[in-house]
Amino acid sequence: MKITDLNVDNISDYDEILDEDIAESIGREFYFGISASEEGKTASGAVIWEYRNLDDEAGASAELMYFNACTKEDADVLLTEFSEQASAENVTDVFFETAKLSDDVSAVFETYGFRLKADESRDIVVSVSELSKLAAMVKKIPDNIEGLEDIKEVQFMQGVTNCIFNGKKGLMEDLEYIEKDWFAEDLSCCVITDKKLSGLFLIHRFPSGTLMPVLLTAIGPDARKDILYMICYSAKKVLSSYPADTKVIVRRHNDSVKALAKKLFPDRSGETVILGEKDSK
Repeated sequence: MKITDLNVDNISDYDEILDEDIAESIGREFYFGISASEEGKTASGAVIWEYRNLDDEAGASAELMYFNACTKEDADVLLTEFSEQASAENVTDVFFETAKLSDDVSAVFETYGFRLKADESRDIVVSVSELSKLAAMVKKIPDNIEGLEDIKEVQFMQGVTNCIFNGKKGLMEDLEYIEKDWFAEDLSCCVITDKKLSGLFLIHRFPSGTLMPVLLTAIGPDARKDILYMICYSAKKVLSSYPADTKVIVRRHNDSVKALAKKLFPDRSGETVILGEKDSK
């Protein structure tokens, strides 16, 4: 079985086996991927993962962002190679969330020490049409809320630096390496206080057209109000320029986002998924 490292030059060769929204991340600072194939044949398996906390002496972690194996043998080869690469980076914790796993592939994961269970997804999916109530929460957006497209690159980078300094990265482990135009600048926004950026609401538009908030933070005494204003600003923008059935993924990655999502979408829950965890501490 041949293993190939995925990169920006060859990623398009694997369109048939990869998800375009996940494959887009190959080339980012902490994203890596491999494919498996029989010699001379097209790829029959692939895995893409993201490293977290690589500078933690106690051990880094990795999330399998995508896993696709046509056979038990493919799964075994992919996990062997991934494990070797992760071990070289001092990874002690690995986890993933996936919509489904075949019995054969599940057995391979368990052989590698993964604990599997069915649970609710951290993601909830809403449509743009469901954002109308959010847009109506504030009639007039304050002048200090500005669209990302209206601020200069240097302001953006100063804001990113402040976020990192305060430990606020949202879903972006590689926030400091991502350029401003990677985000949906027509939807994302920020708070300007005394000519300085004091809040950010960053949204990414995937190749499929799906939208996903990836960072929402504000500092200062008016932080809670500023967060509300930014959400309303972006909701108004998306309602005015995107089809009503456009999907928006809300990833409840921590307790504060879970609480906010419950308040904004009280009747919405995540789909049932398979969660996998493995640690070697």
